Amino acid sequence: MIDSQSKVISDQNIRDMLVENIREAWEYVYEKYSGIMYGIIYNLTEDRTLAEEIFIETFVQLKEKKILLNINYEIRPCILRYTNTFARHQLKDRGIAFMENHIEKKSFINILSSQYITLNELAVKVNLTDREVKKKIRVEYIELSNKNTHHQKSIKFMKD
Repeated sequence: MIDSQSKVISDQNIRDMLVENIREAWEYVYEKYSGIMYGIIYNLTEDRTLAEEIFIETFVQLKEKKILLNINYEIRPCILRYTNTFARHQLKDRGIAFMENHIEKKSFINILSSQYITLNELAVKVNLTDREVKKKIRVEYIELSNKNTHHQKSIKFMKD
């Protein structure tokens, strides 16, 4: 696994590595996005065990279905939307109601991960500048990623 002291790699470089089928690309995806993926799922379930189970299934499906290879835009929104949609389907298939009311209604990450709108469209919708929306998203992203960091200790990177 890549340690947290490793250099930061861009999404474009990760995508290029995925296209070239370089295994380390998935480690970078995991290191960069597992916190936010788990946070989204945990906010829907409020159950750590279930969230971890769905997180693993989400990550595996993201890899097996080659979701990130079939996009022509940034990785982050794709992962956020896929995680949100996949987790909701998993909960629905299991007959489990998800915690829609638990998620703050003004969460920009929730809006972007559940609706197909651009950041600019969101800014117009909430009457803020693009810069203000980006700042709020950055704060939410950090909070959500850090909120449930224990899962990184209990979930090991999935090997091929």
